[in-house]
Amino acid sequence: MIQSTEIATRFNRRLSLGDALLQVLELRTGAAQCRLKFESGRLLKDEEVSWPSEPEARFEPASLCFHGVRSIDFDGSYQLNSTVIDFGATSNGSSEYVEFYFDLTGGRDPECFIVKLKIVAKSFEYGPWVSNP
Repeated sequence: MIQSTEIATRFNRRLSLGDALLQVLELRTGAAQCRLKFESGRLLKDEEVSWPSEPEARFEPASLCFHGVRSIDFDGSYQLNSTVIDFGATSNGSSEYVEFYFDLTGGRDPECFIVKLKIVAKSFEYGPWVSNP
């Protein structure tokens, strides 16, 4: 079983979503899943190479699916902001859960111009978007 700290490290080192547009947020409550669709994304080749590194794969559109979702939260109110300006994952190592976060911008409300989406989950999958997985 992969430790939560390893999952967070892999997420932070391998995914490239900067300036990607979030198009769909899909919740599957019975399966404890949350799937995000981005207009594009890249999977980086080598976890040890510093940014920028050559991508292993490019996805247009890209799918990021979280499994074992415990909670989903927006700091402030969500205004349909869609542009990813920062993202990452953290784990304190004492729990099986990882906190994944996305800073999103592009809203029209000046009080909610940047919002943070937080998803607490056990694992993630990243790849091409499939309409009905």
